[in-house]
Amino acid sequence: MIAVWDIPKKMNLRWIRNISTYFVRNWRNSGTQPVMRTLDQKHPNLIHEELEKLNIDTDVINKMEAYLELARAEIREQNALWTKKKKDLSKKYKSAIEKAKPYYEAKLEEEKIAEDLYRSIIRNEKAMLMLEVAKTQVNLTQDSLSRTNGSVQTERLEVFNHHTRRVNEAEEERVAAQEEYRENSARMMEISDRILKMYKDNRSSIEKAKTYFEELRRYIEQLE
Repeated sequence: MIAVWDIPKKMNLRWIRNISTYFVRNWRNSGTQPVMRTLDQKHPNLIHEELEKLNIDTDVINKMEAYLELARAEIREQNALWTKKKKDLSKKYKSAIEKAKPYYEAKLEEEKIAEDLYRSIIRNEKAMLMLEVAKTQVNLTQDSLSRTNGSVQTERLEVFNHHTRRVNEAEEERVAAQEEYRENSARMMEISDRILKMYKDNRSSIEKAKTYFEELRRYIEQLE
């Protein structure tokens, strides 16, 4: 159960909506009658506790719905402000915005590719480390097998085969990780070259429209 004092002062609209829906759904599904039927008059303390829980849940639901309405009002206000600002900027830089739009769209794509590239670098480093560990385990098991005879050797041979399979799996992951890294590196080079060319071709329009696209991005981030 969430306590009223656990509610954050600054909440994301999605968080407010989810938690409010959660309490409303659970409250409606549980109801008071199913709870009361399972209680005995011989247990007044239990009845009191259940009623207290219900009161607390109801209070939280009311608070969350109030927060949700405030958030909706804030969204409406932001929409109104952005609509006016967008209209003013579009009127002032209409031609520049149209010419600069592909450039700023490419910049967003570049950011996504950069994230993919970073993840592929981490994956590649992890794959190389796992391969090194697997090879070390194989070498250690080989040394152990060379010094052991009898029934124990059979058990260690099974361990050796297991580590060998791990080496093969790690090698496959390394190859896949390196291929992913090469692909993302190529994508990054391609988008960077394209962005540079667009900037050279439409530098004036891109600079004029910069304020518009910065405001647009700030507006989207606030909504998210």
